[in-house]
Amino acid sequence: MLHLPLGGRHFWSRRAYRLAYASQRETIHDRALRRAGKLCRRLGGDPADDTYPAKPSRMRWSTYNRIMDKLVAADRLDDERVIMLAARLKLIGSD
Repeated sequence: MLHLPLGGRHFWSRRAYRLAYASQRETIHDRALRRAGKLCRRLGGDPADDTYPAKPSRMRWSTYNRIMDKLVAADRLDDERVIMLAARLKLIGSD
């Protein structure tokens, strides 16, 4: 695939322009949020819901439990970001 970034004069490859993938620019918390959404969709749920999806009927329990462990870990990592932002806002608001 060829790219023409802003200010570019030629169509070159991503490597030639030294362009990074979007996921390479994400923070660890953004990656965790994206991973949690992907795992939730894999289980047939909606990432916008606040509940974990039930086990799909044709999925083995061991597979479901493994995916749920990864989903909970990703949610915990994303929750850390929310806690850090709340603490930062509390510090700003106390000035």
